[in-house]
Amino acid sequence: MSEILTINAIGPKGDGIAELNGQPVYIARTAKGDQVSVEIKETNDGVLRGRVLEYISHGTDRVLPPCVYYDSCGGCQVQHISDDQYKIWKIESVQAALTRAQIVPEILCEPVFISNATRRRATLAAFKEGKKVTLGFHQSKSHEVQPIEKCLLLTPSLNELVENIKPYLARFLKEQTPTDIMIQDVDNAIEMIIVGPLSRSGEADTNQRKIIAEMCETLNIARVGWQKKEHAPIEPVISITPVSKKYGDMIVDISMGSFLQPSAEGEAALVSLVIDAMPKIKKMKIADLFSGCGTFTGPALKFGHVHAVEENAAATEALITGTKRVQGLTVEKRNLAAEPLTVRELKNYNVVIFDPPRAGAKEQCEKLAKSTVKTVIAVSCNPSTFARDAKILIDGGYAFKKMTMVDQFIWSSHTEVVGIFERP
Repeated sequence: MSEILTINAIGPKGDGIAELNGQPVYIARTAKGDQVSVEIKETNDGVLRGRVLEYISHGTDRVLPPCVYYDSCGGCQVQHISDDQYKIWKIESVQAALTRAQIVPEILCEPVFISNATRRRATLAAFKEGKKVTLGFHQSKSHEVQPIEKCLLLTPSLNELVENIKPYLARFLKEQTPTDIMIQDVDNAIEMIIVGPLSRSGEADTNQRKIIAEMCETLNIARVGWQKKEHAPIEPVISITPVSKKYGDMIVDISMGSFLQPSAEGEAALVSLVIDAMPKIKKMKIADLFSGCGTFTGPALKFGHVHAVEENAAATEALITGTKRVQGLTVEKRNLAAEPLTVRELKNYNVVIFDPPRAGAKEQCEKLAKSTVKTVIAVSCNPSTFARDAKILIDGGYAFKKMTMVDQFIWSSHTEVVGIFERP
């Protein structure tokens, strides 16, 4: 069925929200005030979604998207609203998560907005047909690839790389086989992970390896890895130069495909907020939980001993290389969801930093709420689970001193927050 609806708000995932017979209808790529003719379908879980058939009139918040691929590419969700409204929407989305949890920070700090053209990692979709390779991003809710010549999110060096690798992909990719190409800039060392079968046996054959080696030498790519499929082990294809990452004064050797913050600018903003929250106490003991490769571990070392805890094997191995170059660092491989630090273990620390995956740190916060740790610094890429975890800490006696939003996921529904909690 089709209806004419008016968009009343932008939802937390970037969809416009209209109302039909008292029910919300979610309509992608619409702005507040838009009047649209839509085809409405009900999803299996009872949600009404609309597909725009015609824009009858535009709201005052709507702008022309800066990207020429926006209408077809599925990478960004909210390029079609003005910068001012975009910022308001991001802030209100975070505040809504806090309101649902019934919590309020004593100080809500000025948000940090990272500019575009800063993203240092991306996963592109590639498809070879004859001598032609299509390289870009998947179209919205589709397996079709939208070819791109330049992505407004990526750093200039990654955009240049995307253009330059195409002739080589045409020579070594497998015909008619969807393939993902992950590229990442690690302190100016470029790495590439190829995901998908390259030959009948899967892995690259001798000729393909020669072409990949030629590509690396010509384009200054430090190393290339291969995965049979997503989440499979990464197998090295070629490594020309070692890849390392500096965190504070600590240098770690980075394994292929290791997680980095999406942008150097975003990383710097988060680190600054964490460091500014450190108590002015000499020779502290600090626990850095869900530490990854050491984003906060390295900078925290100047305040005292740091115990870094991380489940991912590659990340803990990277951190262990750091222990050989700095003093005051210990590393533990541990699943903090299944085995959080106990109240007894937490007695050892003046400060706890945690930066969990999107699922949050519920189990660890339940232990922290019963602990005597003076300062807890929470970093999160999911405001909803952050608010849930913050409520646990507050109910355990912590004061929610301040919170800062950091938007480094430009033109998307994702947002980072940093919260500071202290025991009175």
